[in-house]
Amino acid sequence: MQSNSLYALPLLLLSCIHGFYYLTLAQDSEQNYYDCSSALFLSGSVFEQNLNLTLTWLAGNASLEGGFHNFSVGQNLDTTIYGLVQCAGYATAKECQDCANIAARRIRGICANKKEASIGFQYCSMRYSNQRFFSTTFDSVERYSLPNPNDVTDPVVWNHQLDNLLNNLSSQAASAPSRFVGGNATYKDSDNIYAIVQCTRDLTQNNCLTCLENVIGYIPRFCDGKVGCQIYSISCVLRYELYNFLMSTSPPELAPSPPSPNSTTTGGKKNTKKTIVTVVIPVIVSLIVILIICAFFVQRNAKRKRLVSSSATIDYVQSDMFANYGIDGIHEDEDGKLELLVIGLRTIKVATGNFSNENKLGEGGFGPVYKAWKHWENGAALELMDPTMDGRWSRDEALNCIHIGLLCVQEAASDRPKMSEVVLMLTNFSMSFPIPSRPAFFVSGVETDSLRSMKENSGSTTEASNHDQSVNEVTLTELYPRD
Repeated sequence: MQSNSLYALPLLLLSCIHGFYYLTLAQDSEQNYYDCSSALFLSGSVFEQNLNLTLTWLAGNASLEGGFHNFSVGQNLDTTIYGLVQCAGYATAKECQDCANIAARRIRGICANKKEASIGFQYCSMRYSNQRFFSTTFDSVERYSLPNPNDVTDPVVWNHQLDNLLNNLSSQAASAPSRFVGGNATYKDSDNIYAIVQCTRDLTQNNCLTCLENVIGYIPRFCDGKVGCQIYSISCVLRYELYNFLMSTSPPELAPSPPSPNSTTTGGKKNTKKTIVTVVIPVIVSLIVILIICAFFVQRNAKRKRLVSSSATIDYVQSDMFANYGIDGIHEDEDGKLELLVIGLRTIKVATGNFSNENKLGEGGFGPVYKAWKHWENGAALELMDPTMDGRWSRDEALNCIHIGLLCVQEAASDRPKMSEVVLMLTNFSMSFPIPSRPAFFVSGVETDSLRSMKENSGSTTEASNHDQSVNEVTLTELYPRD
């Protein structure tokens, strides 16, 4: 047993490192905006095939040739797709590539079956349409702003310096082949304003300058007096802050001066060695600590599984007893190390507002289900997530899982996915899902034919109360998945 644990430790270490990498990648790829058209295309159509080909090509080539590409495919107007990807001028090749991969996957998930969509991240933006948009600006397109919540201390000086800086950068970016420029200006004392502006590289010089001037014109409306702001349109973007958000990546015109002629490379090599030692030693120590922590959790979980397995029958009986009598109970072994939380009737009553009809989804074969459909319909599906998870879950994956769950309870059997399709949906979040309609077991006030007949025959003058019931009008249903 101990030998197997030792063999498993390196794998656990690699898993931890792998998880840390993707956590960092997710944090570095924060989504800034997205926009979807209302026009739809059919799943499985030639249009969808061309769209998948376009997004795959854009993601695969994003980091090549300076981080900008446009692409089109199609034989006629109804099936042609135009696509564009551009990386931020300060992004590294890896940041550009990772961002493009995420953008291609997420734009298909968020804007499923839409003929036109765009999405923007810190390091890249991606767009596709059934209409040719290359070298064209769209002034009617909505702008997206992300202002810093903090206010400047001297708005007059700030606005003067910021206007001069952004106007200067806009002129430079419009004439630069990369359509990207970054720079800074003194605000007061030792504080500087750092800013970047960028257009998509398919724009002409005049179109780029016009786009940036329009975006700058939105600052008084969205970001007046703020120490930082990001404003995005589909064709251009600007950002400014009171700190150097470019970090180690310097703007083009602010590159450090070359070393003096009398400098030597020996010092550089020594400094490099010192840097390597300074970085590697903490990393090794951190990995050892992670290894020890992983080993501890492996042993503890193995012991807990053995305890749970040996007392499974007792736990089940006690859980059932607690639930029937409305008691919140905890089961412990003799050492007090095993805790089994039982959610009692009182707790459930509080969570559902004493089983209020306002919180019901519907009445199924084994009782009512609460909340999901109304949250989905109101665009607040993420409120279904357990708050105790502290946001430790992917927003897109959570929405997809809720989406799949609603599809599985559709009224018409033909609208419900097969189990093989469910498995595919859960493992491929780039798929486009059908839009769910109201579930079969959604509660609504109905007066059945039988009640109406009884009312007419009895001649009663009192109002018959509506009854909440499921569409199949049975009290117990044995439900099976579709093959």
